[in-house]
Amino acid sequence: MGLFSGSPSVFPVEGNNILVTAGKTVIARLNELPPPRSLCELQINEEDYQYLCIWARQLTSAQLRGWLDGTSSRMMAFEIDSLRFSYAEVVGCLLLLLASEAARREAREGYVWPAVYSRFDESSGKVLFVQKQPTTRFKEAMETSARKLQLRHVFGQEGTQEYYLSVYLQFGFTQKGMARLPNWLAGQPTSEAIQYLTLQSESFLKLWRTLRNFRKNNIPESRTRQAIAESPWVLPDWADELLKRARERIELGTADSVQAGSTEQAPPQFLDTPCLQWNKPLEPSFSSTVVNLADFELISDRYHVKRGVKQLAILVLTDDGSYSSDPEEIILPSESPEFVITMVDDRGDAPASQLLQLWDPMEDIELFDLQTGKSLGDPWSARIRPGREYGLLVSDDLEVEPPGLLFHVMGRGDHSKKLYLLRADDKNPVKIILSGEELWNSSSDRDNSVEMAEPAWTQDVIIRLIPDIKDIHLTSSSNVNVSIEGLGTDTLLEYVKIGTKPRDRSLDFHRLEDGTYLTEEFDATELAARQRSASSKFEFKVGLRRGDQVSIIKKIHVLNVSGVLRASDNGWQTVNPQERLSVGDAKQFVYKILSPPSKKDLALMEGPIFLRRLWNIPRSLEFLGGYGARLGIRSPYNWMKVEDLLTVSEEVYDPGIFERVLATDNGSLRLYLHQPLEPGPRHQIVFWKFGSSPQILPAKSTIKDINNEYNVWEVSCYDLSQVDEIFVALAYEGARIGAWWPLRPNQILADGSSAWETAAMLRWMHAPIVSRAWIKAVRSFAYRYPAMVLSAWLRDRDNGLPTDLDHGLSEEQWMSAIRQVYSDWCPRHLQWVLATIRALGAESRDDPIPEAFQVLLRLDPLVMGRVARVWKQSPELPCLGSENKRGMIRRMRLLVAGLPDNSTSLDMDLRKKELLDQASKQMKVDPNFLSHIEKKVLWKFNYNDLDQVHKNNVVVALNIAPFREYLGIQVLSSLM
Repeated sequence: MGLFSGSPSVFPVEGNNILVTAGKTVIARLNELPPPRSLCELQINEEDYQYLCIWARQLTSAQLRGWLDGTSSRMMAFEIDSLRFSYAEVVGCLLLLLASEAARREAREGYVWPAVYSRFDESSGKVLFVQKQPTTRFKEAMETSARKLQLRHVFGQEGTQEYYLSVYLQFGFTQKGMARLPNWLAGQPTSEAIQYLTLQSESFLKLWRTLRNFRKNNIPESRTRQAIAESPWVLPDWADELLKRARERIELGTADSVQAGSTEQAPPQFLDTPCLQWNKPLEPSFSSTVVNLADFELISDRYHVKRGVKQLAILVLTDDGSYSSDPEEIILPSESPEFVITMVDDRGDAPASQLLQLWDPMEDIELFDLQTGKSLGDPWSARIRPGREYGLLVSDDLEVEPPGLLFHVMGRGDHSKKLYLLRADDKNPVKIILSGEELWNSSSDRDNSVEMAEPAWTQDVIIRLIPDIKDIHLTSSSNVNVSIEGLGTDTLLEYVKIGTKPRDRSLDFHRLEDGTYLTEEFDATELAARQRSASSKFEFKVGLRRGDQVSIIKKIHVLNVSGVLRASDNGWQTVNPQERLSVGDAKQFVYKILSPPSKKDLALMEGPIFLRRLWNIPRSLEFLGGYGARLGIRSPYNWMKVEDLLTVSEEVYDPGIFERVLATDNGSLRLYLHQPLEPGPRHQIVFWKFGSSPQILPAKSTIKDINNEYNVWEVSCYDLSQVDEIFVALAYEGARIGAWWPLRPNQILADGSSAWETAAMLRWMHAPIVSRAWIKAVRSFAYRYPAMVLSAWLRDRDNGLPTDLDHGLSEEQWMSAIRQVYSDWCPRHLQWVLATIRALGAESRDDPIPEAFQVLLRLDPLVMGRVARVWKQSPELPCLGSENKRGMIRRMRLLVAGLPDNSTSLDMDLRKKELLDQASKQMKVDPNFLSHIEKKVLWKFNYNDLDQVHKNNVVVALNIAPFREYLGIQVLSSLM
């Protein structure tokens, strides 16, 4: 029997009846299931799905705006089991149900929104989507409903695509994803959703075990069909294909158990582990293939797989929804052992980057099986089979015997190594020699487990650094020497090597009068930059000779290294924190953070935004906003300082596809792009200066490609007499994909007639409004015209932007930037408050005051409180109708809480506790900690006068929606 009853063919255009009826039905059924739960456990049938689709198709934009944006969004729709649900939460529940059911039936594995977007007509789609991605209001509604209904989700979990993954946790995998079932059951990497569900859902794990046992022929088909029919995680008509797929490619094997992941999950990889190929007499090479594309939410028709500027392959969307790779086998450059590969679309957006390692740069000897192309790991314990061919990769300062073996040089410069062809033969084993001592041989009966003891005549030798440093920061030089003491008069020092790896470095040395040897000076920071962790071990090798006896003494020196490294074509490079970091570089490169020791609970912070906990596995810096905030490493809470523990960059900015913009001598501008882009009919060039309207021109007839590669454009159609004041941008169908702006504006020139458009263009350009160079001028402008600036920055419609241009998604980083701009703002002029309320509440058909306060609440409940305080004290700003101001504040308080008018103080206390619990779970802190924050700021609605610890706590907590709502209730209570 279906979940919904009645015919879904006709729905009323106006009214909330259908929403309330369907919402009650869904939520009542969900409450019968134990939490946490997933929406697929409702087991809706095909008629139910069609019911939802017709409901979605007949939704109007006015209905959606009322439920998601207006004051009615917080009004109670109904109460079930003592839980009250607002209209926004109910519509969020139904939209999440529609999204999950549409995705499981129609989406490609790893995709959500294209299948969901097609369920709505054009007008309602514009309320829910921007550039076919969910709007902030849509996402907020899904998140709040998922939390209240105790659905499985990853909202607030750093380092995840939280909305995409939370939708997949409602159903597991798609119908089209079943094609990958043989690989999944064989133990190859599964999707994040499957990994999560096999650990968190007994019913999903039961299905997975059944399919695995059927693959191993341990249970009959009849029992498998019964399990499929009973499982909510698959649709009934999937049974035949599931049985077929479960038995495909049996040669891959079957995973015996579900493996729990490590505490830190590695970032998803879109290229498989490289394999060594050596088809003699051709030169050896490494190759890879494209894998796991379902782990990335790809939305473009074409992607370029690139190393730096060199293109290695193109991924093209095919008719069946998958991507084809040209070429299918990607040949990888081997100039260096590791480098970053990036996947970039035609607009310059990089959804994925990956650090590829061809060989281990930290090892002197590495062994590859030429039959599989894979590294055999530790060469001392690897089993070498007679008659097989191997690739023996050796640092080029080591000797290989016998001479005359076929070899090829791999890598360049410091990365240079020799790859020898090794044909296993115990009669004539291959040996590797260091200064006359055998390090390794290929004999199958070799015993490398016994290490020779140092002879007695070396026991008094002391090896140490001078000065004896313990800590190194990568941005400063640390010049040191190695001292060797305690050598007898009959002992000779032959060499001193320091493990800089990939190639040991021999140091020059001389003998002092007291018999001590001292090496040449070298920079220890250069060594530190090659290390893998913050606590790094450096190995010194000292070769000694006494008569015909030779000994190698090894000394380990531990250094605590701090700094940031970025993988480049020349290996790992130190990141200078004084340099600006672009959002594009953060996505396209891979970073390694080495933090100072003895610091726990560290996180990557973009200004006050908590991005993710500190990681050990190198990865890209995702999810950056790029509005000029500092990027650093510190504890997210109870941080006592203004500065970070470790600064990654003093400013993060977002130029999009632009690499740089330069003025030429002939009066034109050259736009250097991160990748080639041929201008099409939908591209636009936008020029703008403060106080003026933007000039929007078709790119195809305006720009000139000057190198026939479409990565340098020249524009000569604008007055460039004041080039330092010009903003230039590139748009696609009105959406900004690249922009460049003045480095340091002294002031933002605008008057009352142009302030609205000026604010809108600053937002559209993604200007770095909170950077050190901009913040003073931006605040002066924003405080001078608060109504127009806040309206342009906070409203998605009628926001001052020219009709030819379109804002992208308003993410939390943008709201955080506005929050920082207005952190000191105290509206003292009554006309400011009146204008602000009218501007922000302009869309309300009833009373603009509650609507304006709700918009301000989304920004900052403290700003809302400052505006409300002036409004409450002023006789010039009455409420509409007969309601007095105290009554209006009480009504606003209930709206913020989502409670009906007849709610009691106990109802309000329960709601505040619910919000506090939600915020504490998302932030992973104690609720009392958040209560303490609230009490610190409430008495003056300002956090800038607090001590540094409490100020840091407040600005981080304000990024959490449930805490903002809780604090908003308390602010309004204090005004009563």
